[in-house]
Amino acid sequence: MLEREFQNTVIELALAQGWLVGFTYDSRRSMAGEPDLRLVHKIQKRLIFAELKREKGKITKGRPNRKGTWLTGQDEWAEALEAVPGVEYYFWQPHHWDKIVEILGTP
Repeated sequence: MLEREFQNTVIELALAQGWLVGFTYDSRRSMAGEPDLRLVHKIQKRLIFAELKREKGKITKGRPNRKGTWLTGQDEWAEALEAVPGVEYYFWQPHHWDKIVEILGTP
């Protein structure tokens, strides 16, 4: 499954469960490492950031680019978001589907 297909499937589930969904259409125009999805549920009072990868995909690590400027990695975003009280951060791949359904489902 391609990452875009997986993302579309997660978005469809989230919308069906009453989540507001924000995503970056073209990551080349966003800050390095920014998570793929932002999900807000007004009734559940929850905020989720999710990084999605295909089955063999890995989280990027922060690193300097060719010019020596630091590119923030997905690992740094994950660490920062996990430190914020009340914010949920997840790294999801297709094999996590049952867990995704559980997390996004109605409480």
